[in-house]
Amino acid sequence: MSPDDERPGSGLRPATARDAALVARLSDMADEELPRLIWAREVTADKDIWAVGTESYARLLAGGVPGRMLLSDTGAAPTGGVWTYPMTDPGDPDAAPIADLAPLRRLKRHMAGDWYIDFIAVLPEHRGRGLGRVLLAGALDAARAAGARRIGLIALDSNATAIALYGSAGFVAMASERLVNDAWKTGAQDAVLMTRAL
Repeated sequence: MSPDDERPGSGLRPATARDAALVARLSDMADEELPRLIWAREVTADKDIWAVGTESYARLLAGGVPGRMLLSDTGAAPTGGVWTYPMTDPGDPDAAPIADLAPLRRLKRHMAGDWYIDFIAVLPEHRGRGLGRVLLAGALDAARAAGARRIGLIALDSNATAIALYGSAGFVAMASERLVNDAWKTGAQDAVLMTRAL
């Protein structure tokens, strides 16, 4: 799949800067409101949290997103999205802007040199239709097309639905980290890194 092509017959298309507000929403949903904690640091009287998130993704999409950010789009409007890319810099756990990021960054270090799925999410009103599988397949195809040999993602141990989906697609738990549960209150105890060969 070339960067400008959609996955044939899948209803997937590349995200563009005009999709930034939706991408911010999907990212926040997938990461159980963790992005809001980061965006909150930039809120001003003239810019709410969603404006910050939208601007952040608009800049990223306009500048050329690393890897592939795909949206499921069956014609009326996008219904979900996935972002996958080569893991080049997981970030220093000791320099995380909020303590809750440190365990996630430690897990991402296991993916250095491999591909990583940053987020995968389907809007609530479109769930139960197999779109998560379509998005996951699009991420796997993108990584394979780039020559990746392994791909991974992080799931929270409290999200049994996501863990079951990833397991059915061949992902297995590789490592886990205890969550800090400081500012980011998820109800989960551990973040689990799941990987699979391509």
